[in-house]
Amino acid sequence: MEIRIKGLVATVNALRQRLSRALSDAERSHLAREVRSARQWVEATCREAGTTPAHLPGPSRAAYAALREMEKTALAPVATGGAVAASAGGPCAPAEALPGPAGPPRVKNLVAAANWLADHLWLKLPQIASNGRERQAVMARVRRTVAETRSLCTCQRSTPADLVEPSRSAFAWLAFLDAGGLDAHVEALLRARAALTPDLRVGGLPVLLHLRTTSVLWKVRRFSNCLLVTCSEGFLSADSEFWRRFFESMALNARDVAASMARDQAATDEFNEVMLEVESHVEPPDDGRSIRGVFHDLSASFDRVNATLLGGTMDRPALAWSRSATVRTLGLYIFSRDRIVVSQSLDDASVPQLVLDYVMYHELLHKKLGLSRYGGRSHAHTPEFRNLERAFPGFAEAQVHIESLVKRLRA
Repeated sequence: MEIRIKGLVATVNALRQRLSRALSDAERSHLAREVRSARQWVEATCREAGTTPAHLPGPSRAAYAALREMEKTALAPVATGGAVAASAGGPCAPAEALPGPAGPPRVKNLVAAANWLADHLWLKLPQIASNGRERQAVMARVRRTVAETRSLCTCQRSTPADLVEPSRSAFAWLAFLDAGGLDAHVEALLRARAALTPDLRVGGLPVLLHLRTTSVLWKVRRFSNCLLVTCSEGFLSADSEFWRRFFESMALNARDVAASMARDQAATDEFNEVMLEVESHVEPPDDGRSIRGVFHDLSASFDRVNATLLGGTMDRPALAWSRSATVRTLGLYIFSRDRIVVSQSLDDASVPQLVLDYVMYHELLHKKLGLSRYGGRSHAHTPEFRNLERAFPGFAEAQVHIESLVKRLRA
């Protein structure tokens, strides 16, 4: 019997983030108790359902395995002293001299601003798509909200990465639009709108479509005056045929068909690339701590790849683990920000160092080669790129491990 434990993956992701930071003995002890409690919660839930964690869906099963490993890590003693000071290039500053956050930052009305914008983009879509001034006005509003949020976080000695949900997700979406995603977002809404009937109705009600960062792939709320359909921003690449079939399944009340279509879309590289890029706007700063995962260190991986395969010539980009574990796209190089985001899926005891280094090498090749433009489009995976990629020592072995990991996550 397969059961679903709502919130498990999100809980594990949050615990991972906390465990990757520098913690006092008291904080580590408290965190260990939380990890143990979460593990016992999963096991008790499974017992009540007459099953075991081994029969959870793929992502939940992987999250439970991560809890088991984190429990060992959280309880393990932490080495202190010379190694950290040496890596920093000198003695650490006294704790009282380090300005740290005074708690999660609070930004009033951020979620309300994102909700208003999602409404506005759909309701005024024809004008925004065809009128440059309308689009500029939207862009100015987005830019102002993002800048004000960053400023408020700075005043609270924090960063947007420390915002509480759902403010954190709202900021990530707005920052993605601000960083160049607005045009693609408008185009995606136009494809969805073209798939609807002229009166934009489904099941007798006018549709209000939000593409947003959400905790689920999609959800529908029926109001007296509209049908609010909220989908993940990862659906940005969905074509008109997808939207036609998606809305058709809703009209027929075939939720299982819509759910299957959404899962298939979420398994695509395009979906995962969008989500990694959205998340990258609220990852912790590359401060040397956030890039040390529970099992793997991104900085160490960069150093190995740079020294052995790139002649030590590559300047290090900003590095970050994604907040959540993606299934198919395991890394992303963001050209505009010189930043590599690596999927949390790779920060696992079962993932060998070889696989992490291969993903790091793949993304560094993007930084090294840049984009080539031909046929009116930009291309990253050129023949030159593929030839250099196959030169990675252990390329075939890494591919085997990755395919196995993807199958396990999707199971």
